[in-house]
Amino acid sequence: MVYNEKMYIFGGFGSSRFNDLWEYDPIANSWTQLSPGGSVPAVRHGAVFRINDQDPGNAYLVGGISASNTFLAELYRALLSPGPALKKYGEWAVVTGATDGIGKAIAFELVRKGMHVLLISRSAAKLQAVKSELVSEHKEAMVETLEVDFSALSADRRVAVEKAVGGKDVGVLVNNVGISYAFAQWFDELTDAEVQSLISLNVESTTWMTRAVLPGMLQRQRGVVVN
Repeated sequence: MVYNEKMYIFGGFGSSRFNDLWEYDPIANSWTQLSPGGSVPAVRHGAVFRINDQDPGNAYLVGGISASNTFLAELYRALLSPGPALKKYGEWAVVTGATDGIGKAIAFELVRKGMHVLLISRSAAKLQAVKSELVSEHKEAMVETLEVDFSALSADRRVAVEKAVGGKDVGVLVNNVGISYAFAQWFDELTDAEVQSLISLNVESTTWMTRAVLPGMLQRQRGVVVN
């Protein structure tokens, strides 16, 4: 399947009308114009379409499937669409566990989409390293950091979080920080200390972070929390 900005054609199969739609005939090795103004035909196995006769590069392959317009529209929406413009929710994003793995990747993607970011993690050195990377690649971005150990989230650190997000137009919160088992175990095999660590990092962190940003989001009537 070839993807470009004109993939919206898939959403119209069986219902929308196009004045300049062409279908490829592999036997004749040629393009045939469909009835001008007619409805797009049902999708066939291996069917190839393009929108006009000027640019053969704008071709759309449906390979090995026979699907309804609803299925194709949902496929595009879920896997291929660029997603919402995140800045409409606010200028700032907050990412926990932002110095490694998924959290770091999300932070970079948010900045690439034009947002400012507040990075939260327990390692000051890693926070500074990630901030330096982000600023070097996106000089227009504002990047702030906050050192917080969510495994021992004290009252003063909760206050620090509230101060850090206070006054910012926070539109996106990504609750990424968390842990799992060191190795595969049944839940009843865990020690009390391991269970408490799971609760602190996976439950309490999400609860307190959401509590910190939610009042502002409600006041502005916009915002997204990703857990």
